Amino acid sequence: METKDVIAELRKRHNLSQDEMAERLFVTSLLEAKLDAYGTHFTTENIIETLKNMEVANVQDMYYLSTYNGSQVCTALNAIFNLGLDKKYYQPKELILPHDK
Repeated sequence: METKDVIAELRKRHNLSQDEMAERLFVTSLLEAKLDAYGTHFTTENIIETLKNMEVANVQDMYYLSTYNGSQVCTALNAIFNLGLDKKYYQPKELILPHDK
């Protein structure tokens, strides 16, 4: 699938405006550049697909279980940003984003 087709599909699936899609592409482009500078190369499509597949399952409100398997993209992002993406279990407080507080 070509980049323009991936972009069109994502925009349609998530009902995004052109500006919203541009912002997301900008962020993934920044990630791609950081990964390249680190010595690993992944396409925007690789990065988007990896991030899209990263899900966790709530286990009785006690903890979250990652339902994704590690990938080269996760390993590289974790090495650059120290995100803890290689964990199998997460405490609820670990998944709260600053804007959720």
